[in-house]
Amino acid sequence: HPSPPPPPTSIPGLLHQPPFTTTVPPPSTLLPPSAAFWSRAFCRRMVARGSGAIVNIQSPVSLQPITGATAYCTGRWALRGLTEALACDTFGTGVRVQEVVCGEVTDSAYFEGDPESKRRFPLINALIKPAITSEGAAGAIVAAIKSGRRHYCYPLMLSMAAGMLSHMP
Repeated sequence: HPSPPPPPTSIPGLLHQPPFTTTVPPPSTLLPPSAAFWSRAFCRRMVARGSGAIVNIQSPVSLQPITGATAYCTGRWALRGLTEALACDTFGTGVRVQEVVCGEVTDSAYFEGDPESKRRFPLINALIKPAITSEGAAGAIVAAIKSGRRHYCYPLMLSMAAGMLSHMP
């Protein structure tokens, strides 16, 4: 009798992923339902009021998938789809929907569970410099909200890479 699959070893935001076929459901796919739940909880009141903002914080993986992290990529691309759909649904209501994509945050535990995962980020490691601190990421989120831009990437090199990726097959 076969042994059960190993328990999931990640939560959204951490990259250590067991093989996609052994996680039921893949833990990173829980991110979009959670974001949808919270968006729905507040969206009706914001629409009725005629103002508000929904800001989803993203990973560069939402722009370019990486190998060895299928569940994580799936969750991030689903959150990207949710963000786009919410922006369409709230168009003209006074409610803003924004996506903020930040590069590597140096003072977080992001890569602790799987230090080898950095090798799966060749674009980020080669182009996206400098890595940022949590304080820098928080500042970027505030700047994104103040800018009103629907898509905001930080640091600048990530924004440039995102622009290039949008024109590549």
